Amino acid sequence: MEILVTLISLVHRIFLLKNDKAIAWITGIIASILSISYFYSIGLHIYAGLEVGFIVLMLYGLVKNKTQKVENIINIFTGIFCLILGYLSFVGVLTFLELVSSITPLMAIYYLTKNKNKSGWVLMVITCIITTFVVFEKGQIIFAIYQVVSLILAIYGLKKSYARLDTLK
Repeated sequence: MEILVTLISLVHRIFLLKNDKAIAWITGIIASILSISYFYSIGLHIYAGLEVGFIVLMLYGLVKNKTQKVENIINIFTGIFCLILGYLSFVGVLTFLELVSSITPLMAIYYLTKNKNKSGWVLMVITCIITTFVVFEKGQIIFAIYQVVSLILAIYGLKKSYARLDTLK
């Protein structure tokens, strides 16, 4: 399961980099559905729950005509999800690293769905660094390697975002 989730997640990241967002969101949804089972099986229950948030945000990314009502629902959903994560950290269910590695990818996907690529990729870089340590600590070597590869892709995505800004000047 670890290898399958890793491969599909990698395809998702590559399509994000290519700015082929529709395919990126579809492959991301597939990866998230598989990740729920994977993370639950290795005891990272919060990551399994987080995948539900990713699915909602990627479905939002697929919506072509985003009305103000849809925007408001997504903003409320994201805010509530982050508050729940904060609460879980406050009561000791999550470590600080698990909290940060839960909120940053959620916000990264949120910004990428809104085409705020620079912010999305910065948060993705932070996510990959922290998640590498969290999953390595759980003995998930293949997924930790995937996070390192994802870090390289996120840095490349960030570089592309800055290059786009330079061409707009």
